[in-house]
Amino acid sequence: MRRRIDPVTGFSVRITGDRPLEMAPGDDELPDLSERVEMTRGCPFCEGNVEAQTPAYLAELFNDAGRPRHDRADSCTGLRFHRGSSVLFPNIAPYGRHSAVCLFSPQHHIPLGEFTQTKFHDAIRNCLDYSAEVLRFDPTSTHQVVSQNILPASGGALLHPHLQVNLDHQPMNYHRLLLERPNPDRMLRLALAEESGPRRLWRCGEWVFFAAFAPLAAWEVHAVHLRCQRFADLADRCLSDFVEGLLRVHRYWQAEGRNSANMGIFGTADGCHPLFARMMVRAAWRPWYRSDRSAYEVAMLEHGTDMLPEILAERMRTR
Repeated sequence: MRRRIDPVTGFSVRITGDRPLEMAPGDDELPDLSERVEMTRGCPFCEGNVEAQTPAYLAELFNDAGRPRHDRADSCTGLRFHRGSSVLFPNIAPYGRHSAVCLFSPQHHIPLGEFTQTKFHDAIRNCLDYSAEVLRFDPTSTHQVVSQNILPASGGALLHPHLQVNLDHQPMNYHRLLLERPNPDRMLRLALAEESGPRRLWRCGEWVFFAAFAPLAAWEVHAVHLRCQRFADLADRCLSDFVEGLLRVHRYWQAEGRNSANMGIFGTADGCHPLFARMMVRAAWRPWYRSDRSAYEVAMLEHGTDMLPEILAERMRTR
């Protein structure tokens, strides 16, 4: 047994015996999801349904909304943000003060390892543009997170690929740990040290990718930007570099027989720490199963539930 302390959070983790040298038991090939994909096609995120079945923003929230650079009004009463094939709209079950969903495209299913550079770049950029717009009228929502659940084994409710962006005046637990640990240069020093060590993966532009020293989740990978500390400072070239590194991680996971994963990218409006991302694989998803732990629980350490305790108590008393 090896016990390690995560240098980012201070949490401890135990790595047991010879298991790191063994492959986890599983199927020789990925589960066939084709039947389930077809059964769920035509979901609220599919082409033709988004405008009718997802919420929209009040245009007056954004003073100059409708400008052609990335957004347009879908109707006289609502606004959604568009970038390439991606579309962003309010989360009908919000996790914070400003919580949005961003679809990659009308494509109902994109297997892990087959996301394209362009679609991933445009979806994240859409989230970052939305973050900038929100800060115009609510500068107190300084804690920023972009996350992803791929397939229900990662806690996702729908197969249709999407990101979530959450902006709030209160940080999630993992983000709070980043902010509470002293010395903002600590993460930069960690990234540079890992880049020359046994856990190094690759550098993409100014992003350093490395395997987590004390992983808090399965096959966890970290990425740190050596210069940018705010989403607002992340130029398109830098964002493309991140996506390139992320998709390399995805392709490795796919090659190892996995089809489900989580991701979280952490930033602050006032640049309290370097831009930082966590990526982790999840068990291979098979139809009819959904995990109760999503990116919020696994990547952000922020537990969530869709059941109010008061309603639960009332129902249990009734039964």
